[in-house]
Amino acid sequence: MEWWGAPSATTNFLRDFYSGQERFVCVQEHFAAFPTSGSCSLLQGCPFSPFLLNCLMAYWSRVVEREVPGLSFGVFLDDRTLWACDRDPIPLLSRGVEVGARIDRLCGFELHPNKLESFGTSDSVREGLMELADTVGIPQVDFKLLGVRYRTQGQAVYAAEDITSDLKERGRRIRMVALSSKLRARLVAILMISKFRFCAPWVRFLAATIDGWTSQVEMTIWGRKTPSGRSACLFWNVVAGLEQHPRFALHSAALTHEWRRLGSGAGGTPGPRVGAALQALGWQLEGNSWATSSGAFSTGHISERGFRGELRRAWRDHLWAVDTKTGGPISAGSFPVWSELGRHTEAGTFASLRVACGAAQDGRDLQRLGGSLPCRCGVLTPSRHHLTFDCIADAWTLDRRTEVERRMLTPLVHPDQAPPSVSANEDLAISAVVQALMACPDDEIPILALDGGAISGFHGAEWQRASWAVAGPGGLLASGEVPTFEQSAAAGERWALRIAALAVARVGREVRVLQDNLALVVKLSRWKASRVLRHRELWTFWDDIATAIPWLLAYWVPSHGKKQKWCPPVDWPDASICRQMNDWADKGASAVLDHYRIWISSLRGRVDAANQWAADVVRKQARVTEPFQKAIRERMSDRRHSL
Repeated sequence: MEWWGAPSATTNFLRDFYSGQERFVCVQEHFAAFPTSGSCSLLQGCPFSPFLLNCLMAYWSRVVEREVPGLSFGVFLDDRTLWACDRDPIPLLSRGVEVGARIDRLCGFELHPNKLESFGTSDSVREGLMELADTVGIPQVDFKLLGVRYRTQGQAVYAAEDITSDLKERGRRIRMVALSSKLRARLVAILMISKFRFCAPWVRFLAATIDGWTSQVEMTIWGRKTPSGRSACLFWNVVAGLEQHPRFALHSAALTHEWRRLGSGAGGTPGPRVGAALQALGWQLEGNSWATSSGAFSTGHISERGFRGELRRAWRDHLWAVDTKTGGPISAGSFPVWSELGRHTEAGTFASLRVACGAAQDGRDLQRLGGSLPCRCGVLTPSRHHLTFDCIADAWTLDRRTEVERRMLTPLVHPDQAPPSVSANEDLAISAVVQALMACPDDEIPILALDGGAISGFHGAEWQRASWAVAGPGGLLASGEVPTFEQSAAAGERWALRIAALAVARVGREVRVLQDNLALVVKLSRWKASRVLRHRELWTFWDDIATAIPWLLAYWVPSHGKKQKWCPPVDWPDASICRQMNDWADKGASAVLDHYRIWISSLRGRVDAANQWAADVVRKQARVTEPFQKAIRERMSDRRHSL
């Protein structure tokens, strides 16, 4: 390895790792009297094995890239794919294979002819590849790479029929081994949705194909034939999870890829599926600004969690609008509360899932099987709605709400208008922090404490408010509301760090920063140590922080008196002072939100009332439809025995 030019730090580490490695050899339950030390190669299962193989392949890649410019290639451990897009790609590929074979001989690699496969997009290219068949394999029209089958002819790059057959087989196996709907939903995400989600930004699948995948996924999660009368909106939101909906998986993957492309500044043009995904969710995209039904946000100021949350919200509203039980879009400013339906599915029975999806069995289902069970009030074929709300023998005495809410068993909350936000001048806040830093003597290192807070009435940015605060040794320096779309405690803590960083950059001196967000502190420390930060979200935020990285000394402080034995680093202020500063910042962020507390309290009251109504409705419908479920099971059992 050292002859190959491996770094001495790596070889010394490996030498030290293997210096004390000894193994007892066992043959037919008889152990050797003395241990054996490894003298060459690596132990079986050693984690350094793929690492060292990647080192050799890095050398292989570097030589091929240098000697064959214009040739593209991909490497996965010792598997390689070479391709060229020139008008005459054969000479490039031939040269690449020749150079690669030379490096293979030096590395001790052997060619496996049965693993060779080549592909071309035209007859002339495939004819040229036939002359290299001994070293690249017989050219194919369709080929498989890392388990994914590709096509070089036709409209679809990927063979949708292969995906469909795989989904059917995997769904069948999931139904065989998974007993609960929750486990089946998790396995669907891992084994079925992953089969096509990765290519969503670039590939268009036919609507009929996606509908077929949706049916396969739904039947897999149900564990049997999909029941009639169910609400698709309730099923995907309450039972399966929106991420398991194939169409949503495709749209969210396309938009998430576009969001990352814009944030990273990678350039290029939007993916071919971005427009269709935006139209499906009712969004608009202009430059770096995303406009949604709940507000607008900038690409660089929202986290991946916040972005995915908005995707789920948009798809929830879409499913509500197209559901056969709702009759149209959800009313503006309202949101559904179905946590009680989710709790009801925890029983895991088929009957509980039917109730949660608005498909509880009733007299109509029994009549189709030739049976009859009248309601207590005399109605011969009672519906679930009649049994729950209209039966005079078991009267519903609570609020009836709207017809849509009764059919969906889902209350809608209509909150009051939120109080206007308290505008804060960011420049004044930064100037206040700058003055405090400049007032610190030159022979001392200033210290700041940062914190953020949030108050929430329900899930969703419009029902939450976030704030930030910066404190010094003498008390609160600045505070305000978070002006970005995302409203969470983490967003408040990030904004406090941003204000402090912009102030530190103006002053240009080292500043100690205390924050109770451990993830932020760790990321800052690693960035400062390595000078490299590869972020996949919040690009604008991290660009602002970058201006102050050379002067920021961040350390974590536990909040609210936790971790009594916590101590700051040596030469920092005493632990009691650090905790007091953190407390000032915490109270400052909390005080900013005071004028929202009445509104949030009212909103929470409405949510609690909605949950109570839903709990009563679900319990009653499960109770009054149970006799019909039993009668239907007996009827089905008699039919099976008669066959």
